[in-house]
Amino acid sequence: MDILAHGVYNIALQKSIKNKKKTKKEIFVAFLWGVLPDFMAFAPSFFIAIFGSSFSFFDHHAPVAGFDIASSIYPFTHSLVIFLAVFFIVFILIRKFYWPMLGWGLHILVDMPLHTPEFFPTPFLFPISDWTLPFGIAWSTPYIWASFWAAAFIWLGYLWYKRRKNKNLEKFSEDQKSSQ
Repeated sequence: MDILAHGVYNIALQKSIKNKKKTKKEIFVAFLWGVLPDFMAFAPSFFIAIFGSSFSFFDHHAPVAGFDIASSIYPFTHSLVIFLAVFFIVFILIRKFYWPMLGWGLHILVDMPLHTPEFFPTPFLFPISDWTLPFGIAWSTPYIWASFWAAAFIWLGYLWYKRRKNKNLEKFSEDQKSSQ
């Protein structure tokens, strides 16, 4: 899935966990946790391509001093093993679940079937195993891309409708109590 969609999906996930209005900061943090795996893996190569000596089209595998940065970082940021370890370390440190981090896990789960074996297959068991799904459909396939965005808007629309309906019911209840 494209990097922005990962962020939007985590916003919807966070709104689903506690269906209450989120602050702008909470929405921004949720978005960041959704995009974090791709940003950490691809941002260094992207910035080197933009600000380096070559302004060629961004190549995910462009070596820097003979080192493929994205391919080296990607297994760490797209591993359910590493995600769960960090998630539980944070839980131990702050003594509660930090729900926005679930966007990282959701990112990995969505990427697993949406990356082909030829283009950044998701090493979700790294460092225990380098096994990846032997199949996948590219997230950039037009009908996959469009359906994921449509699903995100439907999900967020449903949450908005549900919250608005609950707010109207609460207002109706208060009006009923005050009229008695």
